[in-house]
Amino acid sequence: MRKSLIVVLFVCISTVLMSQSQVALVNFTFLHQPKAEISILKPVNNAIFFAARKNLLLDEKGSISISCSPTETGFLKVICKDRVIDLFVQSGDNIQVTIDTPSSARPLITGSNKEGQILLNESFIPKYYRDILPLFKNDSTIELLSKHVEAEKQKYTEQFGKLYDAKLVDSSFFNFTKKNIDYLYATVLVQKMAERFYPITYSPTSQAYRSEFPKEYATYWDAVLDHFPLNDSSVKFLPAYQWYAENMINANLYRIRWFKGDTTIKEESAFIRKKFEDIQQYFKGEIGVLTQARELYFMYIQEKFEQPLIDIYENFSKLPSAAPYLPFLQPYHQKIKSFHGVVSQKNKGISFVKNATQINSFQTLKELFKGKRLYIDLWATWCGPCKDEFKYQEEAKRILASRAVETLYISMDVAERDDQWKKMVQYFQLTGHHIRTSDVLRNDLMKLFWDGKSYTIPRYLLIDDKGVIRELNAARPSDVKGLKGQIEKL
Repeated sequence: MRKSLIVVLFVCISTVLMSQSQVALVNFTFLHQPKAEISILKPVNNAIFFAARKNLLLDEKGSISISCSPTETGFLKVICKDRVIDLFVQSGDNIQVTIDTPSSARPLITGSNKEGQILLNESFIPKYYRDILPLFKNDSTIELLSKHVEAEKQKYTEQFGKLYDAKLVDSSFFNFTKKNIDYLYATVLVQKMAERFYPITYSPTSQAYRSEFPKEYATYWDAVLDHFPLNDSSVKFLPAYQWYAENMINANLYRIRWFKGDTTIKEESAFIRKKFEDIQQYFKGEIGVLTQARELYFMYIQEKFEQPLIDIYENFSKLPSAAPYLPFLQPYHQKIKSFHGVVSQKNKGISFVKNATQINSFQTLKELFKGKRLYIDLWATWCGPCKDEFKYQEEAKRILASRAVETLYISMDVAERDDQWKKMVQYFQLTGHHIRTSDVLRNDLMKLFWDGKSYTIPRYLLIDDKGVIRELNAARPSDVKGLKGQIEKL
């Protein structure tokens, strides 16, 4: 009996110790940053998932200890001020990182795969496909593009390969870096081919329109997809894979529908539904669930509040394997439900300019507010930075009211987004005057405040009671001090 008890006790202790050894521990110290806020992105189900980003506080020494359970191992990202640290963390790892935050000095890293972790954080190692796209702008043929991509890719793979040959990194670390570089440059290939495809979808009156998509590009695109499959579960933890998958969804799967003559994809709601149908068709198993979760998040953070996302989320949430992602997505889902639940009741503080379609110039619009001081907010429903500023509106409105300045919101949205625009005004409780530009008014504004060809928003103007523009680039609502100083000069 005693012998049996000892055996059981030994097994229990061994199990506990084995479980503890699987937990990875990463200790960070950010010099000169006591009690500073950092952002941390730990893997979810071993895959990078941006919705899981959390803000934490360093201790009085500028340190923090992060433990990663077996499902939280993989690619880890930590941000403090303007320093970003990337690590590949495996079960049982013990890593220490010391960063001199204000300087550009290399991070001091000790522990598992330290030489590889240091190389991973070198500034010359490419991390995002858009940063390297300009390198390939002059590659005018598939042959040139393919050779150039392969040469660039090889430069970085060889550096990690040398560490592996010298036994300074293990095989898992090397395979992670090699595959990530492979998918990073595969994303470049997809993007370059998409650039040749999209012009055939434009209006024939557009200067960028092309009547055909070169056959050699279509053939090569299919070859890339064969070589870099969408459903390889071993790549789910790669940072580059999500950009590869996103580009394939937005470009290649769109191309397949286009050549099938599916014209419904031009309508926004249909486009969204078809996009998720494509994900379910082409992405399988755990990769399929992860891709749906990522796509939901990417669409959520744009805050366009597309109604089809409500049903898409509710169907997604019924999948048993979706459980790890739901706590991060559910708050965004609730925001969309709240947005579409906004009652179209009249808010006395919100007024829409009457006969807006007849206002074709900024001068005509100003005359409607003759004798009033105006703070003009040029925005659009699709503009994320515009909407980010709305959370500061309460303090900004208080400052404006102190000088009898009224707010005029000018939406640069097209007519097709009229309903979305009005709902968004109610949802964000944008008290003030509102107008959505006609094509003619929008063109007039572009000529007055930009180059006449395009525009960048948000943009703010300050106008005095004589209709004179006093600030062509007024302070944003988030710049309370700057805004206060400007209106005091009116």
